[in-house]
Amino acid sequence: MNIIFFQSKVAKMFLSNLVFAIFNFSLIFLSYFFLKTADFSYLTGLFILEGLLIFFDLTIYNYVIDKLAKLKKNYAKQHLIYFFFKKILIFSIVFLLFNLVFIKFFYWDKIIIKEIYIFNYINLSIFLSLITALIVIFRILINYLKIIFIGLIKHELFAKVQIASSVIKILILLFFLVISRTIESVLFSYFFGLVVEFLLLLSFLTKIIKFKNKFNINPPKFPKSIIFFAISIILFFNVDRVFLSYNSTLSENGQYNFYRVILFGFFILSNSYYYSLLPDISKFYNINKIIHNKIYINFKSLNIILTFLMSAIFLFTEIIVKDFKISDFLEMDKIVIFKILAIQTYFVIIGTILYSFQVSLVFIKIPTFINFFLLIISVPLFFIFNKSENATNIAIIYLFLNIGWFFINLFFLNKYFGKIFSKKLIIYFIKSSFQNFFIILFLMLILYYLIYGLSKLLFYLFLFLCFLYCLNLSQQILNKK
Repeated sequence: MNIIFFQSKVAKMFLSNLVFAIFNFSLIFLSYFFLKTADFSYLTGLFILEGLLIFFDLTIYNYVIDKLAKLKKNYAKQHLIYFFFKKILIFSIVFLLFNLVFIKFFYWDKIIIKEIYIFNYINLSIFLSLITALIVIFRILINYLKIIFIGLIKHELFAKVQIASSVIKILILLFFLVISRTIESVLFSYFFGLVVEFLLLLSFLTKIIKFKNKFNINPPKFPKSIIFFAISIILFFNVDRVFLSYNSTLSENGQYNFYRVILFGFFILSNSYYYSLLPDISKFYNINKIIHNKIYINFKSLNIILTFLMSAIFLFTEIIVKDFKISDFLEMDKIVIFKILAIQTYFVIIGTILYSFQVSLVFIKIPTFINFFLLIISVPLFFIFNKSENATNIAIIYLFLNIGWFFINLFFLNKYFGKIFSKKLIIYFIKSSFQNFFIILFLMLILYYLIYGLSKLLFYLFLFLCFLYCLNLSQQILNKK
């Protein structure tokens, strides 16, 4: 199978994002492994604040990609890059101060920290407020540099740099954990790795484009609707974490967030499809047939990978935990929550295809209304069913919210863009998903009953080869377009 030598730009991005996802998995897995579950819950605030990345992705970064792809002169590109870099730095200073004052008081002091001190003289809430803010700031800056590579059509260079930086960050994480296995060492390693990644990206970028000292550029006019759209997404995709933080034990909060972040690795892979569809839809916005085909092909490709992964999670999570004795060193006593969140993650990832269309055509007022509508509905539900030591209720409510989010968006897309999101295409979405799930589930069960009893090692080897086959098949679909 020709897995390594990808041909399409989606596949090249997919490969680099795969390595990036491996780093994120390593960070979360090793943190959860070496820290107590209660200590791991300290990372919840970081996960929530990282939602700001969505805001920048949907506003500044989409704008920069679009403009860099259209601008012909290097001088104009430099203007654009420098203008937003300066704005992000100003935001970073304000954001840092905001964390040290408001986030510290309303989150760290009231939810997690109870008069705990680090290094005998720095209050842990101050430390967490500072380090999480710095991590989010550097992630915003790093994502901005990555977006510049994409806008300059330097996908191959971007892929190589992201792979190299991800490997370096894994080594830095291991180095820090060898020295000290605490929440402080985990956050320091994450921050230090981001600093190294930022410098690496910046060094390559300065070789591509030479910057002047001063620039003048007219500020862009973002539609207010896209700002509210971005805010609604951040709130909607973090509402479960917020409610769980205020009414749960540290151990329960830590385990729930461990599941959420591990599954988020699949979302990172879907970015390859999002950033491929976004400029393509913008380019062919008035040619319904081309956009229809692109959405169909990307959905078909992404869905093959997702249905395989979700089927494996549904069938074999308990078996894998038992065979590899994961529960001996990781707290995984509520597998049902992991499975519920896996189904929820499926709808979120498939939904990135819908979002790529909505953002490209600036069809965002209705999606924004849907997000806020579901948020309002979720509040009484979470208050009624959010009981301590029962995060399963939160996961179930959040699952139905995401299912509703997906199908309500499909309904309005069909209503306003019937030539693209036709009833035939929507039926195909649903039919294809169910067919893929049942076929893959059936084949996995046959594989399990025929091979597992003979050799567990052989069974997991076949399972991995099947995943590679699905991955290769999904890329062949893209390359045939």
